[in-house]
Amino acid sequence: FIPCKRVVSGAGYAATFDRLVPQRVLSKYNVPRRVGVDQSAGFVMANIGFRDVDPEALGIHNSNTWHIPVDASGDLFPKMKEYFSNPLGDRESGYLNIPTFITFPSLKDKAWSKAHPGKLSCQMLMMADYCWFEPFQREINEAVSARDEKRWAVAVEKLEQLKEEWKHRARQVFLYYFPQLESHIDLLDVSTPLAIENYLCAYRGGAVGLDVTPQRFIDPAIRDHLDPVTRCPGLFLTGQDIIICGVTLCQLAGVITAFRMEGLWASLRILREAIVAGL
Repeated sequence: FIPCKRVVSGAGYAATFDRLVPQRVLSKYNVPRRVGVDQSAGFVMANIGFRDVDPEALGIHNSNTWHIPVDASGDLFPKMKEYFSNPLGDRESGYLNIPTFITFPSLKDKAWSKAHPGKLSCQMLMMADYCWFEPFQREINEAVSARDEKRWAVAVEKLEQLKEEWKHRARQVFLYYFPQLESHIDLLDVSTPLAIENYLCAYRGGAVGLDVTPQRFIDPAIRDHLDPVTRCPGLFLTGQDIIICGVTLCQLAGVITAFRMEGLWASLRILREAIVAGL
């Protein structure tokens, strides 16, 4: 417990008001634990390590790759609906329905190749619903509560088998775009929304916070609760839930929160100083 006059939370609405703020405070200032917007979908994340690689010679660059399934007319919504109703699909062709983001973090670090010659890292994010994995977590938790090691081992093994299926799909999606790297794969590891919930404390594995829906932006009551200045005196919000997800916009959220905390005149002074410094 650190006594202070002002607190800024970038943990997201759900984590802030469901885990950090006591119920007596929520009741006193009429703040709901849930804001009326679901959490975003989570991800099955694949981390791939490569050895003996010359990225430039193989045509690998630091740009990102987005795999967005569409139907014959170019519409993505039927394909998305199909994917979420049957995420793994056919083992040999179902990977084409998985919305996937592929990036090479090590190529974005200019010092990486000098410190780790011949090595390359890749991260893949595949959209995933928390409910696909929730039964496994529940079974594991129940086994732990019952101190049943045999039941726990069986539950963990079931989850690992499911992760192996996702690992297979991740490999298929990756090689669809980068077949030249197949012989260089040294490591391929996957995690699920359960890991996002555990390590990031993200409610139901929603790695990018609240879902991005029209209601979130047009409902005055919801916008009121997502304002940087909360109803709890001295408590401010920042980060992805007050604007939208994304590195740049989360940085902008920090600026907006700072301006709201300091007020109009202080904000104008900061802007003036920033402009003068940049000239």
